[in-house]
Amino acid sequence: MNLEKILQEDKRIWDGEILDYPQLFELARKYDKDLLSTLFNNKDSKEKFFIQVGDSHVFKYNQFRFYLEENQVNNSFTQYANKIGLASQGEHLSDSTDYVLDWPYKDCVLEGGMSSEEDMDTFIEKKVETTPGKIDKKTGTVVSIEKTEVTFSQAKRKREEIFYNNIIADKEIDRLLDKKALKNFTRYTANGAEEVKEIKRDEDGTIKENLLIKGNNLLALHSLKEQFAGKVKLIYIDPPYNTGKDSFAYNDKFRRSTWLTFMKNRLEIAKDLLSEDGSIFIQIDYKQSAYLKILLDQVFGEDKFRNEIIWGYRIQGVGTNFYGRKHDTIYYYAKRSHINIKLKKKKIIYNSKFIDTKVIEPDINKITDKEINEINTLLSKRLPLKDKYKEKLFNKYYSEVYVRDVWDGDYTKPFISGSKEYFKFRTQKPEVYLKE
Repeated sequence: MNLEKILQEDKRIWDGEILDYPQLFELARKYDKDLLSTLFNNKDSKEKFFIQVGDSHVFKYNQFRFYLEENQVNNSFTQYANKIGLASQGEHLSDSTDYVLDWPYKDCVLEGGMSSEEDMDTFIEKKVETTPGKIDKKTGTVVSIEKTEVTFSQAKRKREEIFYNNIIADKEIDRLLDKKALKNFTRYTANGAEEVKEIKRDEDGTIKENLLIKGNNLLALHSLKEQFAGKVKLIYIDPPYNTGKDSFAYNDKFRRSTWLTFMKNRLEIAKDLLSEDGSIFIQIDYKQSAYLKILLDQVFGEDKFRNEIIWGYRIQGVGTNFYGRKHDTIYYYAKRSHINIKLKKKKIIYNSKFIDTKVIEPDINKITDKEINEINTLLSKRLPLKDKYKEKLFNKYYSEVYVRDVWDGDYTKPFISGSKEYFKFRTQKPEVYLKE
């Protein structure tokens, strides 16, 4: 059996013509669906590495690994590699690509949502006020007896974080994540708001209208799962950054363990919703980006990582004791490792000519007589031309390049200049940013 020839189909485990054994072992240990399908579909590898149990087949991981690592030591075969070192589950640590991010409540579902409103509980507060009795010191006569008054009033307090363990609280989780009824529908069109009498659906019953749902997004996503599982091509998530601030619509004061559980719960359902050719983009800043990256590797698989995009922005102040923190990170993962998106080209404008640049000639006919007179006046007085006239008089040069993974345009300028686009929402993103 030529195992390497069988494995040629899986491009993830090849570095040129060299088989990437650590990556192969990692995929086998995780019972990767694509790898097992490749082995199962070949008659020889199926007989050697699978055992039939009833109507099912079980992958014999240890035998598969032994076959690959087979070494002859002192004229006898052994299942251990021909080197000495620390190992875990038969794999040397130096060869392992495995790492695990652990935190309290990782195996739980967090009941709370992401809004500040959901972070508060309303309860009935009991107050007991006691008024001591009075005694006349001269005569010893009781003037008034001790009185106790009990009152009840409605009050609010910060909600305690409630976690449901996946095993021991499975019924509570089922109730929490069971699909919920959506109500108070309003349809918005070019003519304004309309009453919704019927939801438009495809032939298979799937909703084909755009939905903007207000509420706990974890519950909303699970409510949509039955209709949209495996059908969503693009997901973008702009979650709470866990900055410690709480002055806007999101609860942004999570403890890190709570935040990681919050994110894990949502990423898992997002993965279920993605189609086979789907992609997901998650935006975050420097405070949690390292933790989020490892979490994404665990949920989607390290081989599903496609890009780390840097979005630079120019707004608010700058650091004087350290480099200004003026960028966010956007992680891009695909449902399948070999999915590629079609990138567009971006036009870069220059004032001078460079190699491979193309020219943009000015349209002199667009210059008005009034502008010509003003240009002549400036030239006669040897004064510099205004920028608007330079644009109309001189050649511009440009080149077209594919969009890179660093987006450093002045995307926040509309927010600074008071554009109609700005709704004073602190986490709002400009429209031009979405076009990238």
